[in-house]
Amino acid sequence: QDQEYTIYKKLLDICSGLKENLLQEATSPEDLLRYADGDHYFTQIQKGTSSARGNDTKGMKPAIIEMITPHGKSLHPPLHRRQKVDRGFNHDATGQLLCPAHLDWADKKIREGLQTGELIVPGHSWPMFLYENYIFND
Repeated sequence: QDQEYTIYKKLLDICSGLKENLLQEATSPEDLLRYADGDHYFTQIQKGTSSARGNDTKGMKPAIIEMITPHGKSLHPPLHRRQKVDRGFNHDATGQLLCPAHLDWADKKIREGLQTGELIVPGHSWPMFLYENYIFND
């Protein structure tokens, strides 16, 4: 219980007005428990988290395109800065970087399997972009 109380106190410090809102909206002890323990604030926190994540990834898309494009050259076909449909395994440049290290992106069957979802990437498979100079040694 000490840990829960510590978390509660930290939450009150982080979320200004939370305590007042809890007390204001709760007209009975049951209401207080429902608001403190229920979906109302959890939903608000989830919305904030999703919004922040969306803003973070929106800013990353153009940066990643610049990072994977060779200096002074362009990607063929080009990657759109604001769309995701041509990313991931659907584009040769990003697919090559995301391809699990134990698989060969140059193999047409591997590439097609990853693109169609027929080939499932297990969680323990690390993508090539995580290896120095994109070289994987068994």
